[in-house]
Amino acid sequence: MSFPGIPLPLKTEHSARDRLYWNFFNMIPFLIGSIAIARDSIKWVAVYIGIALFFFLVIEFRFACTHCLYYIRSKGCVKCMMLSGVPKIFKARPGPHSPFEKAMTVLGALPMFFFPVYWLVRDPMLLGAYIVAWALFFLTARRYECVRCLNFECPMNRVPADMKKEFEKRDDRSEKIELSGRGFLVTGSGRCASLKMEHEFKDFLYWNFVTLTILFSAGLAIGISSTGWLLAYIFTVFFSFQYSGAAFFSALTALIILRKEKN
Repeated sequence: MSFPGIPLPLKTEHSARDRLYWNFFNMIPFLIGSIAIARDSIKWVAVYIGIALFFFLVIEFRFACTHCLYYIRSKGCVKCMMLSGVPKIFKARPGPHSPFEKAMTVLGALPMFFFPVYWLVRDPMLLGAYIVAWALFFLTARRYECVRCLNFECPMNRVPADMKKEFEKRDDRSEKIELSGRGFLVTGSGRCASLKMEHEFKDFLYWNFVTLTILFSAGLAIGISSTGWLLAYIFTVFFSFQYSGAAFFSALTALIILRKEKN
């Protein structure tokens, strides 16, 4: 819990729950846009998803993320709250963004934001939910993440200047506890396991692709049938993220809702 006037400590690492939470939060407007498009054509949904993936994994990754301290400090794969586990295919570029990079990031984001509007205008409720979902994502990130994020070059970063200077002066890596890769015995199993020092690309596929694909697919199926049940599903997913079985509870809720819609 934070108090007025007291800055939050900088977040040097994100947990699996952080990544799932923020990725699903970011997925909500895409889910709403996909539902509006799917009611007319599934093929255009695939195009929409392709545009979004191209922006996040190419445009944003190259022109925005390469200046982020999470990207710069990561080895092999990125460690951040959104694209954690994605291989670092672009060279890190410490320092501020150039005007060209800022322009490319903005221009690359416009097709992603406006592509589903053609279908959304047919349903004012979905259009309103789409706008609110994006607004809530940015406002929530600005209030709870931007005040402690290491991406000092981001225009939305709100870390106080004195905290930035203090962080840049000290060698943060020297304060970390060095753990060896030696194995240890798993209690009651008779097997030997080793501490996981870094996550591989397959970990990214598991946490982001598998889990979020399940949640996205269930939400898409529900939203095509009922906007009201979609909102109930989204609320349930957010509630489930407070516990360890987020995907299980959300999938169970989706099955119940779909069964009711079928009956």
